[in-house]
Amino acid sequence: MVWGSSDLWFSPLMVTHRVLAHRIDHTKYLGRIAPAADVEGYIFQRAGGDAVLVIWNDAAAAGEQRDDAGAVVGGRTPVAGAWKAVTLAADSETVTRVDMMDNEGALPVAGGQVEFPLAQDPVFIEGIAPNTLLAQAVITAVPAERVVASGATAPFRIEVRNVFDRRIKGDLVF
Repeated sequence: MVWGSSDLWFSPLMVTHRVLAHRIDHTKYLGRIAPAADVEGYIFQRAGGDAVLVIWNDAAAAGEQRDDAGAVVGGRTPVAGAWKAVTLAADSETVTRVDMMDNEGALPVAGGQVEFPLAQDPVFIEGIAPNTLLAQAVITAVPAERVVASGATAPFRIEVRNVFDRRIKGDLVF
């Protein structure tokens, strides 16, 4: 809309801006998360302690042209059907997915995990505690199962993948 003009029109971008402002208004930024290749997300915390995860699939864009510095030149062309399944740890029975048009839908939680598809458009994930999201730094034992008799020793490798754009630290206790 051009201010001062009688040409009034509605843009989907206005709805997107409203949803973004509504979902992360009065929140504190906690960090970036990248739980899978080409998946990017940002964790916010509301004053009451609830977390909001804004997440999307960068791989759903194709036809990107990049300059020598890696910046996208000429925009992106979405790929039809380019969905990616993402799995996150969930500490509650109720997790909600909200799309950019503010449509809410419940996501099933099974075995302490929630899986949902991602496309290029960002979605909001609500109902997972901030510390659970922050713990998605993914600690993996290699091999996944290892049986060692009591009192015996055996080599054991641990892989830690830091999914945040900042340093993490903590103790590993067996």
